[in-house]
Amino acid sequence: MFLDPADPRGIRPPMRDERSTLTTYLRDQRLTLQIKCAGLDAEGMATRSVPPSTLSVADAWAAWRAECAFTDAFAADAPDLGVVGVDPSSMHSTLRHVLVHLIEEYARHNGHADLLRELIDGRIGQ
Repeated sequence: MFLDPADPRGIRPPMRDERSTLTTYLRDQRLTLQIKCAGLDAEGMATRSVPPSTLSVADAWAAWRAECAFTDAFAADAPDLGVVGVDPSSMHSTLRHVLVHLIEEYARHNGHADLLRELIDGRIGQ
């Protein structure tokens, strides 16, 4: 298993409204991705688990963390979830739709991360 009994996803802030519910679920999916990749060094992250994988290492993590910080700040500072993006013709035009889409994408790709991690070093988990 990936985790000791203390799962960081289990410690949830109160979800009193729509924004806190959506951002909490997004937080949980991000934590799941971090858990799946925790403890891998640069070589492990670059291991070609299924040819021709081109997964990257430290630069990708830095870029991901920066994007997460931007998204979190944007969502926290927006006046409401109905804020419309610069491309109103997009199917993800409101902040609400963008957050739901991000949660969906993390859920999908966390499954991929699970398979890749098992192939790299045999770890399986939640």
